[in-house]
Amino acid sequence: MDDEALSPDSLNSDSPLADKRVRQAIEYAIDRPAIADALGHGYWQALTQLATESVYGYNKAIEGRPYDPDKAKQLLKEAGYPDGFKTKLIGGEGTELPKIFAAIKAYLANVGIKAEIEIADAVLWKQYRANRPWHNAMLLNHRAADPNLTWSLFDFHSSKEYGQTSILRNFDNLMNDMLQARDYDTLAKNTQKVVKHLYDEAIVIPIIIDTSIVAASNKVHDLGYFEVHVINWTPWNAWKEAVSI
Repeated sequence: MDDEALSPDSLNSDSPLADKRVRQAIEYAIDRPAIADALGHGYWQALTQLATESVYGYNKAIEGRPYDPDKAKQLLKEAGYPDGFKTKLIGGEGTELPKIFAAIKAYLANVGIKAEIEIADAVLWKQYRANRPWHNAMLLNHRAADPNLTWSLFDFHSSKEYGQTSILRNFDNLMNDMLQARDYDTLAKNTQKVVKHLYDEAIVIPIIIDTSIVAASNKVHDLGYFEVHVINWTPWNAWKEAVSI
């Protein structure tokens, strides 16, 4: 499974996206369950935090921000953007990306935010993920739902990837506590703190969980492939039913 989330330009102070209320408004403006239902063919789910229920970073205390365009408009007004503003949606991965962006663009327009869409080719997308500026824009990125989540969260620990995502005060301390944990309970607790901080500050805007589909014989069991993550599977537990000839 992959998390798909928008990373707003929260670093540049002259961007509306630097205001937490604006980032929260965007999350309220998007009907994520509707997108998952319409485009996921029954395999996608709406995402309310960066961690999925299959990883120990999942924080049960996070209720999520439900679809509420009136709340979105209220927050935009409070932030000084009663008529909305212009932004850009940038992406480069996923066969359904144009449809996802079209849906997000429509939801944003409903609260006054005018979004331009840019589908980057492989080379340009790599540049965006490295150091190409994306001022006043949002990147739709994929993060694999790896079991310990640290791989995904490390994007926010440095400017090497998604460098225009704001690293807020005290965030490095939270990350270091997570990375230095030496037992499972401490690691889970500290990872959940990081996920909660990302949610509280709306540093990312969760959209959907997409699911990879693997074809396998119905005679093969307990592979574990794609049950949690593409790199974690259990071939040593796999077994095959006897085939009658």
